[in-house]
Amino acid sequence: MKGKESPLALTVKDVAHELQVSEWQVYELIRQGQLPHVQIGRRKIVPRKALEQWLERRCKNGNGERSNPSTATAGY
Repeated sequence: MKGKESPLALTVKDVAHELQVSEWQVYELIRQGQLPHVQIGRRKIVPRKALEQWLERRCKNGNGERSNPSTATAGY
């Protein structure tokens, strides 16, 4: 194995670290259905690929806002 491989999925804590936001903000995005995730027991896991695609879509919409303002996160 060459170099360090990225994990297939990230915990909420890992996502918060990657996005430089609080864990609470990540849980809010999940709760609002904005951030794709998989629930395993009580644990919420975000597939790395899904996180990257979600972030790309947010960037394409401009200013990180969703295209539907009624579902955008206030103050985000």
